[in-house]
Amino acid sequence: MRIKIVFFNKNRVHVPFNANKVFSLFLSQIAQENDFPEGSFNFSPLRSMNREVKEDGVLLESPIVWYVTSPFADFVEKVQDRLSESGLIKICDQELLMERAVPLPTPDFTNNPIKFKCLSPITVSKVIRQGGGDGPKEIFFNPHESEFYNRIRLDLIEKYRHCFGTLPKNNRIFLEFDKDYEIKKKKISKLIEIDGEKIKSWLSPFIMAGSPELLSIAYDWGVGNRNPMGFGMVEVVRA
Repeated sequence: MRIKIVFFNKNRVHVPFNANKVFSLFLSQIAQENDFPEGSFNFSPLRSMNREVKEDGVLLESPIVWYVTSPFADFVEKVQDRLSESGLIKICDQELLMERAVPLPTPDFTNNPIKFKCLSPITVSKVIRQGGGDGPKEIFFNPHESEFYNRIRLDLIEKYRHCFGTLPKNNRIFLEFDKDYEIKKKKISKLIEIDGEKIKSWLSPFIMAGSPELLSIAYDWGVGNRNPMGFGMVEVVRA
């Protein structure tokens, strides 16, 4: 389940490029206070029809839209309740006043394949141990590697088990990035830095088919890693 939250501010709002941490901490606090599983949520960047990119962030004009999603409907309701009580959320001493919150039910994924678009970039990685006394090293995978898709599939299965305490009856999944989009854009990779950590990620429409249960998890929780930091939130492309 997810909600569409609409904020309004008389002045333009400056959103720094590393604002993900602010939103992640806000949602993590709600999850901890209400005993929801750690990291079982995702969120989009703030979105606006009128935006101006600056060196240190983005200037947004109202209305400003934010999406929050989770496989746990009760968590989404708690987020809505918290925002309704306070009426606002703060970003670097700026107050975003909530105008309304609209619940958005999870679509039916029985009939697939489904075309998705990324509301936030997808990142897929693993951490390996290095010899010689060096610390662990993180390796990022890209959509041209089969391991990229294999890890997405295994991650969705694990998320399903985390939610329901069992494995899905159908664990098949197929995912393919839009090749024409990549040719048109020429570059779909994004290098995002959060607290000094550089995260390689990918932003492109894609087709997903297979288990309706896993497609639902992908929609409600996210695709790939670092979902509670705002990575891998996707939306269905309507025909």
